[in-house]
Amino acid sequence: MESIDVAIARLRKNDPLLDEPTARRLAELGTRPAADGAGITWKHDPLHMTSGPYVYRLSIAQDFWGKVACPVLCVDGAQSQLNLPNAERAARRAQFADCRHAIVDRAGHALQRHQPDEVARLIVEHANRV
Repeated sequence: MESIDVAIARLRKNDPLLDEPTARRLAELGTRPAADGAGITWKHDPLHMTSGPYVYRLSIAQDFWGKVACPVLCVDGAQSQLNLPNAERAARRAQFADCRHAIVDRAGHALQRHQPDEVARLIVEHANRV
């Protein structure tokens, strides 16, 4: 990318709920000079761009979820475009022995970016509960 401003624009294009100050901070922390000296590139583990060694299987995940003994906090962003239907999400949460569910308004899939204070509050409240 040519500049931090281009990185900010890319972040906000792919995440319309991301405000400019947060996008700027993420772009500044999440980029480095490109190896060829021309512009900047994202910092990330190259393995993040590959598929995992195993195909995701819901039945296997459910087996694991059913064995979780500690209290679990499941948090959804109310405006996420990646949410499964409500009934499916409820069925998945039901696999946990003790699951608390929270929905964060004015937040999408990356709710920790959109409403960091509310996500932190929920986590602290959950941690204090256990």
